[in-house]
Amino acid sequence: MMKKVFVFGSLNMDLVVNSPCLPQAGETMYGTGFFTNPGGKGANQAVACGRLGAETYMGGAVGADSFGETLMEGLKGCGVNTGAIRVIPDCSSGIAVILVTEGDNRIILDGGANGRVMAEDADRLLERAGEGDIFLCQLENPVEVIGYAMKAARRRGMYVILNPAPMHVMVSEYLPCCDMLVLNETEFSMLGKDSLAAGSRRLLDMGIRDVVLTLGAKGYCHTTRGEIVCAEGVPVKAVDTTAAGDTFCGALAASLAEGKTVGEALQFANKAAAITVTRRGAQCSIPTFQEIFDRYGG
Repeated sequence: MMKKVFVFGSLNMDLVVNSPCLPQAGETMYGTGFFTNPGGKGANQAVACGRLGAETYMGGAVGADSFGETLMEGLKGCGVNTGAIRVIPDCSSGIAVILVTEGDNRIILDGGANGRVMAEDADRLLERAGEGDIFLCQLENPVEVIGYAMKAARRRGMYVILNPAPMHVMVSEYLPCCDMLVLNETEFSMLGKDSLAAGSRRLLDMGIRDVVLTLGAKGYCHTTRGEIVCAEGVPVKAVDTTAAGDTFCGALAASLAEGKTVGEALQFANKAAAITVTRRGAQCSIPTFQEIFDRYGG
């Protein structure tokens, strides 16, 4: 029986422009290809889950503005249940200004409504959750609220996945509530200057079952008690890395909800993220299951 996926996190409207290089202080330069696209780490991960067939519920907040309406409609169009997303009057929705240079991106956030998410929003989201369901969260909302949500999910017997991005110093106190930690090299180094083996062992000693270190084009390393398994990235020509990590997390959660092993789910997530970087934008770049199957066989 498939489990449900509950995503608690941020919703942003992305404002994207390409630039040949980063402008210097005081410099104005011309960019190209401007477009807007629904984003936010939480919403991106929810869209990935929904497009890949998981029964997905999302909690968070948007402003009572046109961006908020667009963000909600985008989620619904991907099959995501938005009943636990609160609309806040007199508040802007979150936005992200994304500068893409040579396939890499720099992002500036204004959290807007994301900064007003409360514990009650997490409670509302988890009303339909049961033991064994998947809970997926990030750190673009107040960290103490995310920590509350992780604890609430753990009490319900859910499998808790944390993607600690952007990293926050306070997250360490909530790590014992986490079953799986999915983080990149920068985030890993911010938790300590240890080697992969030593740092992962320290995290596992907190009670985390699985530590997944994503390495971009180089793949990932998965550490459990007594074992480190590393896999290479899927060779592709990257156009835009926006939402690649979110696709990885969402595909991982969706695959686990389907009943796949962690190893199988990671391989599937690796393929999903590889397709994402070949396209521009956030949610518009996230593939469906059929697209992954057609290219890589599932």
